[in-house]
Amino acid sequence: MSGNISTPNTSDWVRLNVGGKTFQTSKDTLSRFPESFLACLVNGALPSEKDETGAFLIDRDPQHFRAILNYLRNGELVMDRNEIAVKGK
Repeated sequence: MSGNISTPNTSDWVRLNVGGKTFQTSKDTLSRFPESFLACLVNGALPSEKDETGAFLIDRDPQHFRAILNYLRNGELVMDRNEIAVKGK
């Protein structure tokens, strides 16, 4: 099997603590949209707090964050139909 898939260096990995759940991904994934909150966070453009393990602290729902992270990874937004909420007027 050939090694055509590139793996980020260890220093390119980022840990995020989102609502108490830890996620791990690459800086490249989080920087897919350079002006986004996540890109600015990992590139040092925003002040941030970290937990005791060094993970960035983000006060959001981890279940919803999983959908955002997967969108950044593969360009598709996939959500459970039962979890989609419509904001009322």
